[in-house]
Amino acid sequence: MASGNAEQSNTRIPNANVHRSLLSSLQLGAWSIAVLIMGLAIFSRFYMLTEKPIHFDEGINGWFSEQMRQSYFYKYDPENYHGPLYFYLLNWCETIFGESLTVLRLVPTLFGICAIGLFVGAGIFAQSTYFLIALALLLSPAFIFFSRSGIHEMPFVFFQLLFGLGINEWLKQKLEKNLIILILGLWGMMLLKETFAITVVGLFAAILCMGPSFWKLNLSPRTIKPLLNSAFWKLFFILGILFILFFTGFLMNPNGIFDFVKAFIPWMKTATLGNGHEKEFLYWIKLFWQTEPVIILSFIWALWGIFQRKSVELKFWSLFAASQLIIYSLIPYKTVWCMISISWPFYFVWYHGYLTYVLRSQKKICVHWVIFAIAIGLSAREIVKANYQSPLDFDHPFVYVNSTYTVKEVQENLDRKIVENPIFAKELVQMGMSEQWPWPWILRSFKNISYQECAKEILENAAIYFCEDSEAAQLEQGLKEPYWKVRAPLRQTKAPSVIYFKRSVFSDLPSENADLIGRMEK
Repeated sequence: MASGNAEQSNTRIPNANVHRSLLSSLQLGAWSIAVLIMGLAIFSRFYMLTEKPIHFDEGINGWFSEQMRQSYFYKYDPENYHGPLYFYLLNWCETIFGESLTVLRLVPTLFGICAIGLFVGAGIFAQSTYFLIALALLLSPAFIFFSRSGIHEMPFVFFQLLFGLGINEWLKQKLEKNLIILILGLWGMMLLKETFAITVVGLFAAILCMGPSFWKLNLSPRTIKPLLNSAFWKLFFILGILFILFFTGFLMNPNGIFDFVKAFIPWMKTATLGNGHEKEFLYWIKLFWQTEPVIILSFIWALWGIFQRKSVELKFWSLFAASQLIIYSLIPYKTVWCMISISWPFYFVWYHGYLTYVLRSQKKICVHWVIFAIAIGLSAREIVKANYQSPLDFDHPFVYVNSTYTVKEVQENLDRKIVENPIFAKELVQMGMSEQWPWPWILRSFKNISYQECAKEILENAAIYFCEDSEAAQLEQGLKEPYWKVRAPLRQTKAPSVIYFKRSVFSDLPSENADLIGRMEK
């Protein structure tokens, strides 16, 4: 007996050592993958970040942040359809790092990196295959592009992903931490964009379609009530107070919290009418087909996953992804950056499809990764083209209401001139165009700006005039000295405008496209 026990003991020790060695190797491999993914995430989001000229909405967001320096708070406007959180984050970044195009895009860029880090971290600490979602986010052309744009969408989608992670973990385990993750995601969405309502409606549509057994398992009071302890309610109270503070401008604008509710009326009206942004029902499907091969694969998974019974998670996420897509497709008002708000549930579809039907078979794994590699190869072409090779290709669907390289060239020259000679900021500037964005942010350093339209009155002796092309002849007749004239298309779909720079102030060409006009010295 003793000999037998000794033999058993001797066989167990090597097996235990092998197990520990294998576990250690797997952990080392996971950390190596994590470092690689995060390194690529940081590089892909920051590389050539300012190559693309400023966007129409970036100029507006920067201007709002600029106004906060005077009022010390953001006054929430229900007609703006955007919550206050992004403006505070942008304002804090500009306070720390200064004002520049890089800083204007810093908040979305960091959120884009953190979105990937969210699933990298979950993959390491939960010892799960969440690396799949991190990889999909890393290599998505749209996620890269809109992570590099100074608009609300990427911070909003980060909280959508946090919301999704909470739901996904809740489906596995009914734990307090998973409920908290879900609530934090919803809280962040509500502070950023009114479109959080679409996500919530899509969620309820999916839940409704799942049926009574799903409701009983995941939503019954018996399941949830034990988790609503004092710690949970303290956190809920803190988040509620912060929500009120942000919307009321830290109590400087008490009506802000009521405006949050009022905002849904103009928001739904705009969404229904389109206001110049109306697109066809199949717009999103066509957009994914053009630019996001991985989403198309996940879309096929979802069509099948809705009707299968093997995986509750796959069925739920298929229904959720389909519900959001249908709702967004039904809304006439469509702006291209919303595609990342639509696409993220499809990554959970792919994740659960892989776990349920691919991971069990070596043959299926090989076929899956070959197909995925082909899709990523097609995505790589879009990544390079849209972000680094031709970031201002007006034929590319990602480029929407963006300003031009002429605007960027003028902006850089003005910034350089103010640095070289700060007194230049006191020169008179007439911003006389009916369409002004993004110039108010570009001209933020100037102290003497008139927004009198050139059609009504042309001010005398301005250092710079911004006018419509139709008013050029009238303005040129009144010029008393030479000016550089730049004919500048401000953004796609808009007719060119003209900008005049006084030669006595601008000895150098303000643009390569400048012509010298006006009365010349004898």
